[in-house]
Amino acid sequence: RKTLIRPLFVIAALCSGMIIISLVSRPSMEILFLDVGQGDCCLIRTRDSTVLIDGGTYDQGSTVADVLDWYGIRQVDVAVVTHWDSDHCGGIAYLNSLGRVGKVLSPCNCPLKEEDECYVKHLTIIGPGDVINISDVASLKVLWPYSVIDGKNDDSLVMVLAYEGWKCLFTGDIGSDAENTLVNSGVIDKCDMLKVAHHGSRYSTSELFISKVSPKTA
Repeated sequence: RKTLIRPLFVIAALCSGMIIISLVSRPSMEILFLDVGQGDCCLIRTRDSTVLIDGGTYDQGSTVADVLDWYGIRQVDVAVVTHWDSDHCGGIAYLNSLGRVGKVLSPCNCPLKEEDECYVKHLTIIGPGDVINISDVASLKVLWPYSVIDGKNDDSLVMVLAYEGWKCLFTGDIGSDAENTLVNSGVIDKCDMLKVAHHGSRYSTSELFISKVSPKTA
């Protein structure tokens, strides 16, 4: 028994030490861009909370759920639907149906019918000036849309993630017209990272917009 207890004690001590080291060394914020095929999905993790920005299509919801499982996240604190195209809202609708989302934020009410698989009920509407506090040192500030027409591409939420002087700009699927309006209004500033609008579509990410944002990473 003595010869067995000693190595078991050492193993337990090593395991405890590894857990403590992993918790201490965990970064105060992580940004994970998930591969959901044709679609957008970004998971922001801090030591205090989690925020999911879009979730791909409804069929990709299980992929997002697998990632949450991998990181031990039972429920996302906040899910943001930037706009109501299925390749952005579907995965969030899937997670919401499983009770894995605490709060859903969007620029407008869901325009889909209740019988549609991507339909989402119980939304909180947000707009320019609203701030999502993720932790003591990280927050998302909404810059756009000024008004909502139909919940499609140019009505996408544009948000800037600020973290101790570092900034990331999320642009949903806005086109060059919306980009120009943002630049001319003076609310866009230089950012370290840009989530390229509309999956890199030729109808967005104009030269004017890029010169204004001047990202180090896109």
